This record gives sequence, structure tokens and C-alpha cells, in this order.
Amino acid sequence: MSPCRSVGMLLETFWEELIMATATSTTLAINVSPDGMKTLSTELRDRLGVEEGGEIVLVDAKDGVLLMTKRGFVDYALDRLGEGLPDDVTLEELIESGRELREGLIFEHYGIRPEDVER
Repeated sequence: MSPCRSVGMLLETFWEELIMATATSTTLAINVSPDGMKTLSTELRDRLGVEEGGEIVLVDAKDGVLLMTKRGFVDYALDRLGEGLPDDVTLEELIESGRELREGLIFEHYGIRPEDVER
């Protein structure tokens, strides 16, 4: 099995595990203005360490929305993916298997092969 297929299998349970791992009992409100802008309370911004202009991620979950800092989300995702990779997989092998998987998906969805694209 290619390293990217192993990663794909990990992603099947990623969202559920993410929600369970980050769940807390704290409930805070986010206000939405008429033009769709979101305002986080000072308490929530401080708790998340988000400054003005900072980025957050809203994960659409089955029963609601999970809010995380962008950095926290990326760190969690990379840690989880790293745990599932075999120890003997090199970066080059991972990149190549991802390329092969991507080329297959592009052909499946659009009928385009790599040799059909001018570089």
C-alpha cells in the first residue's frame, strides 16, 4: 500500500478524533454581524492566543462547529498523520506516492494524463 493511501485511511477518522481530543466544557459566544463578520469575545481571543488579524479554523462537524487556531489545527493534523506513517517511508517515497495518487484522481475526474499537459 502506498504511503499516501495509508494517510488517506488515517483521514477517515481524523475529524472525529480531533473533536474528541479538543473538546472542553467551556461555552463562549461568537457574534455574527448582518454582513457575516464574526466577532470573537476578548475572553476567547485571549484563550486561543489570537490577535487582531489572526487566523482561526472552523471545522464543520456532524453536530456543530469546532473552532481552533490555524496553527493548532495544522500542528494536530501533522502530528496525527506522522503517527500513521510507517517508520521506513522516506519523504521522497511519500511525495512520489502522492503524485501518483493525484495523477490518478485527475485522470479519473477530468480525463487528463500528465503527458497531456504542457510543462
